[in-house]
Parts: sequence; structure tokens; C-alpha cells
Amino acid sequence: MKKRKVLVMLLLCMSLSIPSISFGVEDIQENIGAEEIEMTEEVLEDNNQTNGNKVEEKIEETDSSVKRISGSDRYKTALEISKNTFEQADMAIIAYSHNFPDAMFGGKLAVRYNMPILLSQKDKISDEVMNELDRLKVKKVYILGGQSAISLKAERQLLNKYSVKRLAGKDRAHTAWEINLEITRIAEGIPDTEPLPFWDSSSQIMASGYDFADALSAAPFVGQLKGSEEVNLYGHYPTESYAFVPYFGDEPFYGGAFIIGGPKAVPHMWPSDEYHAQGVGRRIYGANRYATAVEIAKLYPLSIGKEIDTVVLASGLNYPDALAAAPYVSTQNAALLLTHPLQLSIETKRYIQNHKIKNVIVLGGENAVSSNVVKELESMIF
Repeated sequence: MKKRKVLVMLLLCMSLSIPSISFGVEDIQENIGAEEIEMTEEVLEDNNQTNGNKVEEKIEETDSSVKRISGSDRYKTALEISKNTFEQADMAIIAYSHNFPDAMFGGKLAVRYNMPILLSQKDKISDEVMNELDRLKVKKVYILGGQSAISLKAERQLLNKYSVKRLAGKDRAHTAWEINLEITRIAEGIPDTEPLPFWDSSSQIMASGYDFADALSAAPFVGQLKGSEEVNLYGHYPTESYAFVPYFGDEPFYGGAFIIGGPKAVPHMWPSDEYHAQGVGRRIYGANRYATAVEIAKLYPLSIGKEIDTVVLASGLNYPDALAAAPYVSTQNAALLLTHPLQLSIETKRYIQNHKIKNVIVLGGENAVSSNVVKELESMIF
């Protein structure tokens, strides 16, 4: 037992020793990538649950400028985020709760057209989700992913009350493409029967599809980022917005307006100077996932025109609580940052201290972001 305790303490100390160097949007001179942490799609325990006891769904109202939005599990946390974001919504997104790419890359669609992201199990839309759709007076529901994510049975349940459209491809990468194409269809009024080509690679923003952290931080930013008004290289595709796509390839990627994360997360084909000579391939990254999120936050004032005074804070080690966060973040003067669950990550702490942050909204329960982190934040925010 003593040896086990010593080992646990050593591992904990190592996990908290996170590099504090951050890198901006710059030429790549060192092969420093986003921190690699293996994640499984099946998360055995929701971050919100503590010792088997359920946490009441809520946003904690206190005199502090640090508040927490949480539910008893990932589904109810998503519901609470929706309730704290929307009074009414014509459209909503339903995504599978145990597979992050669909919901995370769907964040751009949610942000662009003011949709909540609600989470579901595969075969049944819960009564709570149905009630939230009714509260919002939703008319149309988007299902993200194929029938292995949200089944036909669940789709039929929605069809009893709503117009339903499924955005799905042969795999998660193609599902992300379908999501991007739908954004263009809505913006341009293009019917489903009319085919659309994929984006020219110079209009893509790419993040790893294997790990959630970089895409999670980027989703609210990408959703608010407007595309170039210039005609792209092929001269036939609208660039009202950038395509937000996951990288699943084994080969280096050779295009992209932005790449989120380091070369370990998304390899590039050419040296950075050749990349930049063509006006593409600007990489946004830091020494780890926490620093990468900070580098994204630094882009808001110039790229989107928002002066950030609020930070929405999520666990950097697990994704469920923040899957539905993108539309909430976009309604605030906010950026989404990450932290270690037990101690405020140094990169995040420095950003809050140096950017006059007035409010912090914590997503998820005690296991996602501990009370120790909240106390540290309260000592910083006045």
C-alpha cells in the first residue's frame, strides 16, 4: 500500500510539471507538438460525478466572478449549458455523447447559426433532451454522425415532432465535411439536391481528430471566424467561412489556412517558410494543449474583433463537459481555455492574470475542475 501511494504521488507530481513556454502564430522551427494524451472514446466515468453521488444540475450563483455550470452527467451538463445560452432556438444539434469529433467539429455549425448542442445516447433521445427542444421551440434538428452514433430508432423519435436532417459521411472525417457543407448550404440557400465541391485546401482549418484538446479550444474561435472574400484557387467555391476539419491521416497535410496544434498533432508537408510564401499553413500552437488554447485566445481581438474579458474553463484531460460549450462561449466576450483538473495550469493562469479577465465560467463538476482550482481562480479575479 505504501509503495502504491508513493507511485501515485510521483505520477501526480509529474502530471503537474507542465512546460510553461508558449508559442504564437509563427514559423515552425522546433518540433514541439500538442501534448499527447491517449483518450478512449468510451469514457467510463463522467467528470461531473463525484464518488457515485449525483450533482444537481445548476449554474452556481455566488458573489464571486467565478461560476460553475454543471449537471449530474455529460447529458445534463449539456442541457445546463443550453439553458444558460438560449431562450429560443429554431435549430438544434443532437450528437453522440461518447465520441468527440462529431460534436466538436459540429461546434462551428452551432456557433454560426445559434444552435445548442445536446448530447444523446445511441438508441434513445432522453425525456430531458426532448423537453429542452420543446422549451427552445426548435423546428429543425440536426443529427451528427451515422447510425452507429445516433440510431435510426432515435431519429424516428425526433421525426415525430421535428424536421430532422442527418449530417453523416462514411467516417468521422467525411462527417466533418458534411457539417461544413451544410453551413454553406444554409448561407447560400443551396438545396440538398445540388452537389457541392469540397473546400480548396487553402480555406481549411485543421486540428487533430485523434485527440480532443486542440479542436475543443478552437471550435468557438473557428465558428466566429469569417472566411476570405477572395475567390479561392479553383475559382468556384464560396469562402464565406473556413472549413473546420479533423486530421486523421498518416501522411503529412499540405494545405490549410490555419493548423491548430503542433507538428505531432498535424504534420505538415513542406518547410514552414515555403508554406508561408504561399500564404497558407499558419500554425497556432504552444508547448502543450494548455498553451495552444492560450495562443488561440490571443487571436480573438485581431481576428474576430472581440476583447476577451471572460474565460470559459474546461478540463484539459477529458472532453464530455465541454462538448456543448462552443455556442455558449461565442455568446460571451470569451475564449475557451483548459486546465488540469487538480491545479490551474500555469499557461491558463498567466493568460488570466495578463489580460484583465473579469469572469471565469467553469464547465463540469468537481472531477472535471476541482474546488482547489476554483479557489485559486477566486483569489485572482476581483
